[in-house]
Amino acid sequence: MSSDSFDKMTFMSCDRYCYSIIGATGPTGPTGLRGSTGLKGPTGPTGPTGLRGNPGAVGLTGVTGLRGPTGNQGPTGISGVTGVIGSLGPTGPTGELIPGATGPTGFIGPTGSDGPTGPTGPNGPTIMSSMSMQATSSAGKVFSSNNTIPLNVLTNDKGGADITYNAGPGTFTLNKRGTYFISFWVNVESITGSTILTVLVSDLCQTIVSVEADNSVSGLPNELYGTGFVNITGSTTFHLIYPLTGSITLGNTSIQAHVTVMKVK
Repeated sequence: MSSDSFDKMTFMSCDRYCYSIIGATGPTGPTGLRGSTGLKGPTGPTGPTGLRGNPGAVGLTGVTGLRGPTGNQGPTGISGVTGVIGSLGPTGPTGELIPGATGPTGFIGPTGSDGPTGPTGPNGPTIMSSMSMQATSSAGKVFSSNNTIPLNVLTNDKGGADITYNAGPGTFTLNKRGTYFISFWVNVESITGSTILTVLVSDLCQTIVSVEADNSVSGLPNELYGTGFVNITGSTTFHLIYPLTGSITLGNTSIQAHVTVMKVK
C-alpha cells in the first residue's frame, strides 16, 4: 500500500471511527530500475607524483645501420724525420754491354776556310793558251739580276793573243776562232727571290755554261761550279753574271769567285 493510500485511509478512519490503526511493515519491494547516469563532476586536483620506478632491463641491440658516405680527406700530416741512410750494398754484377743502334747522319757542317795554296804544278803543253782570274774584293757584296761579278786578281796569264780580260766591264774576250774550255766557281752566302740559284757564264747573246743549286737540299752558303765548251767563229766576249730576279750575296771568304779559260783547239 502506498503512502498516499495509507494517509487517505487514516483520514477516513478518523472521520468514521476517530482512531487509527498502524499495520505491520510489509516486505521490501523489488529493486526499482536503475536511474540514468548523472552528469560528470569536475576533475579533482592532481595527486602527488608517485615514486620513480626501477630502471627497466637493457633492450636488445638494434640492427646495424647503413654505412655513411666517406668523409673528406683530412690534411696531410707533417713529414716524419728522415731516416738514417743505410749502409752501401754490395756492387751488383756487371751488365751485358749491348751496342745501341747507329744514330742518324748529322747535318753537313758549314764550308771550311780556304786551305793553303798548293804547290805550283808543272807547266802544261805550250800548244794551249789559258787565263785564270779570281774575285777577292767582293766578300759579302750583293749582286742583283744581270750584274757582272768582277774579277780583280790575275792568277794565270798564258792567254797570249787568244784570250784577254778587261777589268773595267769585267769581260773576257776570245779573240781567235776555235774551241775553248771554260770553268768557274762562285761562293754564295745567301739569295733572295728564286730558291733556285743559277750562275751563268754567258756571252752577250746566249748562255755558254749554267749551274743550278737548290738551297733547300744543299743549304747555304753554297759553292757553285760549272764547266763547258764553246765553239766560236770570230771574236766573242763573255762575263760572269747572276741572271735571275732577286739578288745573291757572295761569301765572306778570301776568294769569292774563280774563272779559268783554255783554248783547246
